[in-house]
Amino acid sequence: MNRTLRLALFNLTAIFLTLPALFLLGGCGGGGASPASPVLADSFRTDANRNVAIRAEALNREFLLQGNMITLNGAQHFNGLKSRIVVFQKQAGKLFMLESQVGHTVMPDSPFALILAEFPIIAVEDGWIFFDFNQGMSQVFTTADTYSSDRDGTGYQPSFTIAKVRSCFLKEADASRLNRLSLRQAAQVEGEKGDLQNVEVRYYLSPYLPDPTFKPTDSPGFDHAGYFEVMPQLEEGGATRVLAMKWNLNRKPITYHLSANTPPEYRQAIRDGVLYWNRTLGQEIFAVADAPAGVTAPEMDRNIIQWVDTRGSAYADMQADPRTGEIIHAQVFLPSSFAVGSRKTAWRFLKLVEQSAAASSPTSLVSLRHLYSPRVCDFPAHAQMVKSVTALLAVNATDDMILKASQAYVQESLTHEIGHTLGLRHNFAGTLYADHGGYTREELYVNYLTGGPYRRVLPSSSVMDYHDAIESALVVDRYNTERLPLPHDSSAIQFLYLNTPLDRTIPFCTDTDTDEEMIDCRRFDYGNSPLEYAAL
Repeated sequence: MNRTLRLALFNLTAIFLTLPALFLLGGCGGGGASPASPVLADSFRTDANRNVAIRAEALNREFLLQGNMITLNGAQHFNGLKSRIVVFQKQAGKLFMLESQVGHTVMPDSPFALILAEFPIIAVEDGWIFFDFNQGMSQVFTTADTYSSDRDGTGYQPSFTIAKVRSCFLKEADASRLNRLSLRQAAQVEGEKGDLQNVEVRYYLSPYLPDPTFKPTDSPGFDHAGYFEVMPQLEEGGATRVLAMKWNLNRKPITYHLSANTPPEYRQAIRDGVLYWNRTLGQEIFAVADAPAGVTAPEMDRNIIQWVDTRGSAYADMQADPRTGEIIHAQVFLPSSFAVGSRKTAWRFLKLVEQSAAASSPTSLVSLRHLYSPRVCDFPAHAQMVKSVTALLAVNATDDMILKASQAYVQESLTHEIGHTLGLRHNFAGTLYADHGGYTREELYVNYLTGGPYRRVLPSSSVMDYHDAIESALVVDRYNTERLPLPHDSSAIQFLYLNTPLDRTIPFCTDTDTDEEMIDCRRFDYGNSPLEYAAL
């Protein structure tokens, strides 16, 4: 993220309309739907013409609908769309996809229906209803999965914001893999100024089968730690419940896959960035594997750490069960601009920055309601990289020193992004917990880069802060030498996953606190005193 908590979606400017989604249909509105068959083939099938069919017995049964939108801006960028629990109903010769009313109303058995899409029926054969998925999905619901109650409140929020689709066609319909119906739709989305953006929307339908052993965690607020959340859910009586997002540890190991194009000299740094989180929990929960060649994010079958040859930002994305907060899958995007591993590549990096500065133009963004920035975390390290690389070249750092600095930066950045995919929000008060003054940092950095004797220091309480390259290196040196996680990370993750009380002595602040311009809640600061930082 400049690792900024950007809780939303992608690179477009679109017209967003609030869909008047409550309509009265005969029969059940989706609140009292039955569980689907655990075998997808009992409910859905496809044919050679990419038509989709649902078995009549699968009507009014619950399925999990997930989606990703992918845009092309130099490289593929992706963001998860809000996961929804849906049912299908046949009414008046048409097929409707409705969102379950659970969490949307205090009267889940009312006859109102939350209509998401209306599909033309093509044919009915032997109990199978064939329908035109592409024509029905002629709009994109653009609300994202991740919510922030510290900014948008704990009250119920509608989640039916859409972007207009000018034209679209179905590229793929596949019900043969991993008990999931996968659909890929090419779409042209209309912007607010009439401009058009080509995107690919990927939809996934699977039987909704929540794990009864999973225990949801109520979001505790943002006094001592912060967590990503699913959208507030209405309960009987009108109260709402806000659940934190987290993995189900009963399904361990939770494996992250390195994309095949990840450079060899950074693979160990990335592995260590993932495995750091096992130390915070004191258990072997998270694992690392290599993704097969050709597999790229977003990929619903695996959690991908995607290395991309681009001068972009690092960001994370995850999707969760909207009723329980259980994280279902996650992705991390890691740009090659973080990997400046020699003097030659350092000079080339600075030259490219100079050449692209004038030519670059702001990317138009699709602004999404309920999400105050485009992604879970979007870490724009551009300015920090320029500062770090320039400083290293100025002191005639060797190739080995530059590579070591680069590997440390990649490792800490990846650790930060993985922390987001585990449910953690930023802690921009991390450096207030440092046990050394800011005036010692450069000496400690040189000692690290030149292979001097290890010096045990605590540069920050959390990798969820935005750190300067020096603090990143000191955090990595501490972990790689002693395998010690930082104190806030352990406290926050153990509360979320092990129900251990939070350590209330560790300073904490997050993105909404920086909006208030708090002097001791700053990005990329260093040292344990805001006055010292200002003086330096």
